[in-house]
Amino acid sequence: MTQMPEMPRRRPEPLPPPPGAFDTVLQRARTRRYRRLSAVTAVTGVFLAGLWGGLAMAGGVAGVQDTVVGFANNASDLVRADAPSDSPTASSNAVVPPTGDHHSSSGPATPTGSPSDTSHARMAMVRGLVVDGEGTPVVGMFVYTGTRTGSSFIPHATPSAVTNDQGRYAVPCTTDPVLLTPWTLNESRAAATGRWAATYVTSPKCSTDVASTVTEVLPSASIEGHVKTDTGCADSDFSLWLWLNGNRPTAVQLGNLNEGDAFTISGLPEGTHVLGGVGRHIPVTLKAGGHVTQDVTFACPDGPTGTPTVTPPPVLPTPSDPTTPDPSDAPTPTGTGGAGAG
Repeated sequence: MTQMPEMPRRRPEPLPPPPGAFDTVLQRARTRRYRRLSAVTAVTGVFLAGLWGGLAMAGGVAGVQDTVVGFANNASDLVRADAPSDSPTASSNAVVPPTGDHHSSSGPATPTGSPSDTSHARMAMVRGLVVDGEGTPVVGMFVYTGTRTGSSFIPHATPSAVTNDQGRYAVPCTTDPVLLTPWTLNESRAAATGRWAATYVTSPKCSTDVASTVTEVLPSASIEGHVKTDTGCADSDFSLWLWLNGNRPTAVQLGNLNEGDAFTISGLPEGTHVLGGVGRHIPVTLKAGGHVTQDVTFACPDGPTGTPTVTPPPVLPTPSDPTTPDPSDAPTPTGTGGAGAG
């Protein structure tokens, strides 16, 4: 039997790749990088457009949120995910849901809401707009919420809001009236003036709208006068107050007034108000934009303003009192006659 000669050991050489395979792989890599860059650019553009759009539409923080959500929902078609394919130019039409949730391929994705519905991003509140007769926004009006008890309105201790540079405000939902004033209530102040009259919003509406309630304010009415006293006490300080529409819990108070001082209270609505101080109640009726002069006379304090100096009565000596003078020190009386005479 003839033995076969031993053949030299050599590694098998790989078969050459098909023509164009390298170009195909390179094209697929470039396509994937391009799609990723396009997705990042689209998402960044949507975010910036929503941010600046919300600021431009003057909705505040809530407006920015609403605009970002709206732009993200409406522009979600810009971000696509393509399934791998044999051809570098073929792609699928599957769209990533705006919420980013992962859904099973066994059924369609469950919709989370209409893209145009952005009310879920804003809390329901009493949102108002305050304007003058020409429709110009009124800035700096204090917004008081409170409780209506019978014919009285009891405001909270501090304002719930102040109208912004566009005349808008937002306060928690309430079915009680809302009071707009040009000054704060129930605190002593040196002056109380306002260009626009205090106004009640009698039917506030709780809504997610930017301005669910529009209130037109009127030019203010005013009261002015002088402080007088019944007997004259220039050094005494007095406090003057006004009950708005006769409602004692809504008081405007002026403090540190002296005899002869002038006072002015403006920003008042049409109606009958009560002006006065301790022991003085003066009803004053005003017309819209009108003016009334009314002095107020205060009663001086009963006693002097300072602490009187009390002089104690003299102490009479007693026999046991060591301060009693010695009898030998007493002068000898000069007698006019006696038993020993003659």
